[in-house]
Amino acid sequence: MNSREKLEFRELLGQVGRFVISPPGRERLSYLGPKNSILEIERALVRVREMASLLDKGVFFDFSGIPDLSSVIAKARTGAFLTPSELYSLSLFIEKVHEVFQKLMGTALEEVLADPYLLLGLMREIRSKIDEEGEVVDTASEALYKIRSERRKKRREIIALMEGLLDRYDRKGLLRDRVVTIKNGRMVLPFKSHVRVKGVVHGFSNTEETVYIEPFEVIEAQNRLVRVEEEEREEVERILRELAEKVSGSAGFIGELYQQIGEVEVIYASAQYMREVDGSIPRINRDGRIYLKKARHPLLLKSLGEDKVVPLDFRLDGDLEVFLISGPNAGGKTVVLKTVGLLTLMAASGLPVPAQEADLFIPGEIYAIGFEDEQDILRGESSFTAILSDIKELLEKGERGDLALLDEFLASTDPTEGAALAFAVLKYLADRGIKVIANTHLNPLKTLVSREKNMENATMEFDPVTRTPTYRLIPGEIGYSHALDIARRTGFPGELLSEAEGLIEGIEGELKRHIEELRKTEEEYSKKLLEIEERERRLREREENFEKRAKLKARAIVDKAMKEVEALLEDIKREKKLEEKLKKAKKTREVLKEKKEEFDIYGEPAKEIVPGRLYRVKPLGFVGELVEIREGSVVLKVGRQRVEVKEGTLFEVK
Repeated sequence: MNSREKLEFRELLGQVGRFVISPPGRERLSYLGPKNSILEIERALVRVREMASLLDKGVFFDFSGIPDLSSVIAKARTGAFLTPSELYSLSLFIEKVHEVFQKLMGTALEEVLADPYLLLGLMREIRSKIDEEGEVVDTASEALYKIRSERRKKRREIIALMEGLLDRYDRKGLLRDRVVTIKNGRMVLPFKSHVRVKGVVHGFSNTEETVYIEPFEVIEAQNRLVRVEEEEREEVERILRELAEKVSGSAGFIGELYQQIGEVEVIYASAQYMREVDGSIPRINRDGRIYLKKARHPLLLKSLGEDKVVPLDFRLDGDLEVFLISGPNAGGKTVVLKTVGLLTLMAASGLPVPAQEADLFIPGEIYAIGFEDEQDILRGESSFTAILSDIKELLEKGERGDLALLDEFLASTDPTEGAALAFAVLKYLADRGIKVIANTHLNPLKTLVSREKNMENATMEFDPVTRTPTYRLIPGEIGYSHALDIARRTGFPGELLSEAEGLIEGIEGELKRHIEELRKTEEEYSKKLLEIEERERRLREREENFEKRAKLKARAIVDKAMKEVEALLEDIKREKKLEEKLKKAKKTREVLKEKKEEFDIYGEPAKEIVPGRLYRVKPLGFVGELVEIREGSVVLKVGRQRVEVKEGTLFEVK
């Protein structure tokens, strides 16, 4: 399955591509996609942030003059001959790369583009020998200057001869027209077809009334010109071969610069796109969290405009594996899935996202199933069979850390069987650590999901007054399809709708009772939460009082010890005999040791590591409730915070 196509990633790149104008930039953009590592993704996002900072400071880049050098670089790698136009294009490329590099110096983006300094000499040499029209200039070499001077001289001589002959033959009435023309690279005169003069015939007019003849008097002069022109061609080829050899020696570096300048332009385009959509740089987490604040689908934003796209607030915590969305038809359920999926792809590709804030985990693979795939028809499958085929692939290939987006999950079959199968699939995926965001109209599935701790229901809001969707996502609630309301708004007959309402009253009543039970359960949980918070508050007060008492006790111990030590030291000073001094010193040490043990607030190391018990952490001194045991470490809950410490630092609470 091609999730990028279903999530319209290529169309998204087209939006970013509106800011890309150079051939290397377009080539680099065409290869843009999810990167191989989180570190690589974070590095790419830092670069976009740095580019956005440059834009905010008024630094802009012009990539319009960068030519397409793909064929030139390919030829240069083989040492092939390069035309003057190709060489001049290369000089333009070096110049543009140097301009961009100068603006990147001193920023984090400097590492993206190598310094083209070593190619500036080659650029200047090309410019000194080839002009903007792609012609080798006279001063390209001393020999070429002399040859071209000689060519112009001989050409003037031939023109002078031809003008003299033109006058002579014109007076005799032998010419069809008084003009010198060129045939086969030679200067000729247009004689009347019946005229016979000494010279070489180079052709006739269409009517054969004119014959073009090179007069005998200029043949040798033109032969000399041809020899000079041949020398000129040889010298020009020598100059171009010499330049091509130098280019070939730097072909690898030039190829790297060509790719790098494309990368810089894509970063520049990404920053411009972020400004256009008022987007942000997403944070990347490794805990399986998805958090979006005021996110918008990029393609809807472009087609509908900012005012008509309802922002999405979405949260999937790390301990949740399944997020099931229900609610009205055409209420935005599929848009939620596509928005989360496409923004995740964007973040994985190092692109900013159209959201006020985003914190995304990077899945190993994204599976997008459903989404009205036209390929199902092409491969001769029903929608249900096609979805089962895609789900089978997900079950076989999906791994921990993947993300599955399931649109209209198993809806096109018997509701009871579909719900049972759908829940079994969700449970299977959740047990294997695969994150799932799905939408459904299957009421039994919503009920089954509500019973699981690592699964959560959500609904798309429906305005009961206007009987229209609001496109807002409401987590923690089970939604209705509101099919009858939407049918009524569409114009269905009233008696038909009344009969349908009567038929569903029993089913709907049962579901409503279940929802009411869920709400009561939620209220009970809220009360328990308040009780737990009150217990935590009392525990904190107890800890604070304990710390105060411990400090006062420690202070008293220290004061008492200091007095006793001072007294012992005075005794030692008064004692004259060495043996008595040693006895006094030993007694001092014993007293200090006793006071040190009395001062120790940690007590004994923890004998048992039991979740739910309180322990004191050495050397930090705080007390926390043990909530999780890990390999070599434990997690304590201290107030509202969770702290991970080594197992050997736990002591019994006195």
